[in-house]
Amino acid sequence: MADFTISGLIGLDSKDAKDGLDDLLKNGKLSMLGIAAMAVYAAKEMAELAVKVVEVGSEFEYSMAKASTLFGDVAVDVDGLQDSVLGLSRTYGITANEFNEGLYSALSAGVDVSEDMSEALKLMDSSAKLATAGFTDIDFPLMNSLVVLAVCLGHCLAA
Repeated sequence: MADFTISGLIGLDSKDAKDGLDDLLKNGKLSMLGIAAMAVYAAKEMAELAVKVVEVGSEFEYSMAKASTLFGDVAVDVDGLQDSVLGLSRTYGITANEFNEGLYSALSAGVDVSEDMSEALKLMDSSAKLATAGFTDIDFPLMNSLVVLAVCLGHCLAA
């Protein structure tokens, strides 16, 4: 419950009592107007926040759906993958949407798809560490890692 005070001076004679009561009502009305203005402002801010939450959630769902187009016939644990991506986002301070885009790039480059997506998540974790250490986005270290993996794989297959 909110605490607030209404103050005014009420005198002993009728004129002072009337003036004091007028002062009390005036201050009370001003306080109520202030409370109403704060409530309107808070409601406006909450509505804007709700819109932003829906936008961010929609972007996350869209980018995860984009990555899921590359799952093929593998029954990926999508709920677990989403939880892992959100966990990486909290750990490194990189948006979950950026992780999903990186996941899409990694899968497009041929990183194995599995039910738990462990290989892709390890690559995303390593790329996030490099991005954080190098003050860059996740795409740069991810692409470099994929190039190194491709060169190593090509070299190993040629041997």
